[in-house]
Amino acid sequence: MVYETIIGPDFYKLHPMLKERYSLQLGETFKSQGVMEVMETKPSAFKPIYRILSKFKFIVPESGKNIEFDMQYTLTHVDEKMAIYKWVRKFYFPNETYEFHTRMVVDFETGIVKDYMGAPSVVNSHLQFDVTKDGELMTRSTAVDAVIAKQDIPTPTMIAPKALVLEGYDEQSQHYTIHLSIYHPLLGTMMSYAGKFRAL
Repeated sequence: MVYETIIGPDFYKLHPMLKERYSLQLGETFKSQGVMEVMETKPSAFKPIYRILSKFKFIVPESGKNIEFDMQYTLTHVDEKMAIYKWVRKFYFPNETYEFHTRMVVDFETGIVKDYMGAPSVVNSHLQFDVTKDGELMTRSTAVDAVIAKQDIPTPTMIAPKALVLEGYDEQSQHYTIHLSIYHPLLGTMMSYAGKFRAL
């Protein structure tokens, strides 16, 4: 299993529902629907730039509450050297639907995991995975590359955004939970959301 390889022994400390969710075989797809209880994108001065980036299916330029969304991801490739997941997220705002596409590439030889964001990709984040004491999956970005002419160009740490995602499972409501925050060293929090969803 891919996530078992990249997380290591701590994979078995995940909540059982997360272990099941992240045990896809080649060609399998996880599909889900849910609600983002809150979504926030800022600063407002950057909204015109975010709207342009949203055309690349990269970022959501609006803020709101109780936004319906769906998410799916597929393990599209795996061999002894590499694995690739394709993610598609759709957020249904009252006046417009925004998509956020990513392609996660796992290099088994180097241990590097890169998440290419946008379609076509405009940036990628190097990802690190940890399991909390409560069995949640914590994903953090450790570096960011700009993607120019299909080449990964490292972004200086002092201006590179940092992302943190925390995923869990609420047994009482029987929903998966997700919290995301993207922080920029100069601009502060650029995007955040918190929500819950169920598998289809």
